[in-house]
Amino acid sequence: MNTVFDQDDIRAVLPQKPPFLFIDSIVDFVPGKGLTAVRNVTTNDPYLVRQPDGSVIFPPTLMIEAAAQAASFFVYRTLIERGDPERRTIVLGKIKCDINFPAEVGDVLRMEVLQGRVMASGGYADIEMTRGQNEKLGQAQVFYSFLRQDA
Repeated sequence: MNTVFDQDDIRAVLPQKPPFLFIDSIVDFVPGKGLTAVRNVTTNDPYLVRQPDGSVIFPPTLMIEAAAQAASFFVYRTLIERGDPERRTIVLGKIKCDINFPAEVGDVLRMEVLQGRVMASGGYADIEMTRGQNEKLGQAQVFYSFLRQDA
């Protein structure tokens, strides 16, 4: 089952809210398999940074945050699709990341969860960040665990 999610759907799942939500939409989601999240980098973006060469970029640190948010959405939605009734808090453990190029104004930044594992105590997600015709900007591996909330 491939599914698409808009801003309202994403806000219902993730605890981050604008202006700290760095995903505009989920254009593809397959529970337990992967997803593709999108961030449209526009001139209205409050986080843009002008470089000495005149280019305007979306900071790599926020690209990493967007990748972590994509991983979190993947985990939460996978749990929901599995019928897990328990609401859990994700605790990010470790993020391994390599950003080769930043996203720039006009780019459609895509965060693709290529594979992931959602277990009872936590898991991981491998994410590739691209723009345009699959030009690779970087990759990240997000490790997480769950903090159980007692009722």
